[in-house]
Amino acid sequence: MNRKSSCCAICENSNRASICAACVNNRLNEYSTFLKTLKNRRNLLYSRLSEVLVAKGKADDQLNWRVHQKEKLASLREKLHRNKEQLIQGWPSFICLNA
Repeated sequence: MNRKSSCCAICENSNRASICAACVNNRLNEYSTFLKTLKNRRNLLYSRLSEVLVAKGKADDQLNWRVHQKEKLASLREKLHRNKEQLIQGWPSFICLNA
C-alpha cells in the first residue's frame, strides 16, 4: 500500500506514518475498508469457483451415466445374440423330437 497524505499537518510534516490518534484511526478505517473489499472479492471468486465445480461434477456424472448405459446396452445386445445362437442351434433338434 502506498503512503497516503495524512489528515493533519503534524503527521504530514513528520517523517513517520502517523502520530496523532485521528490520523491513526483514519488509516485504520481505510485499511479496514480495503480488507473488506478484498474479502468480498475473495467470496465472489469462491462462489464462482464452487459454481464451476458443481457444473463440472454434474457433467462428469452425466458422462459416467452415459458410459454405464452404453456398457449395459452392449452387454444386453451380446446376451441377445447368444440367446439367438442357442435358439438356432436347439431349433432343429426340437423339430426332430416333435416329428
